[in-house]
Amino acid sequence: MLLTKAALVSGLLAGSTYAGSIPSNVKTFYDGLKSKGSCSKPLKSGFYALDGGSKDFSYCGDHMADYNVLYIQGKNGQLADMDIDCDGIINSPYSDGRCEASQDTQPQSSYIDLIKGYNVGIKDVDSYIHSYVVLGNYADEGTSGYTTFHPTDYGIEPLSIVAVVCNNQLFYGVWADQNGDD
Repeated sequence: MLLTKAALVSGLLAGSTYAGSIPSNVKTFYDGLKSKGSCSKPLKSGFYALDGGSKDFSYCGDHMADYNVLYIQGKNGQLADMDIDCDGIINSPYSDGRCEASQDTQPQSSYIDLIKGYNVGIKDVDSYIHSYVVLGNYADEGTSGYTTFHPTDYGIEPLSIVAVVCNNQLFYGVWADQNGDD
């Protein structure tokens, strides 16, 4: 727990996005996932990368046992994209206008209570300051027909540090939000 709290404090208080070159072993691993084409051990399938798109993406567990890596993959090696998420603190003094056009912004992240409980001087994540990721698909109680996936069922703890490969760069963020059924 101390490691998680230390990672949270450094990840949230640092307040900047780290993007760096991909280490060769990570690049080889990433290229191998893409060239394989699809995952062998889907943990849950039926997700889409874009609203209204085909539901042919899966949360993949091929490397949970050997590397503790979870990833999201569709057909033909396609990996899920990185979306911009603006949930959390709204009307931030650091706002540059990117989130104002969003029709899907929530005034809190999924883990606002957990963040407050750490007493580290912030109320919630602020998308203009904190690098964070959205992971998992949760449905409101009583919602039917929505495919869900709970990363916590596979040992991934809220507010964990997550590595993301995007556009030939390696990014790190805190898992601070979830996809809802809206």
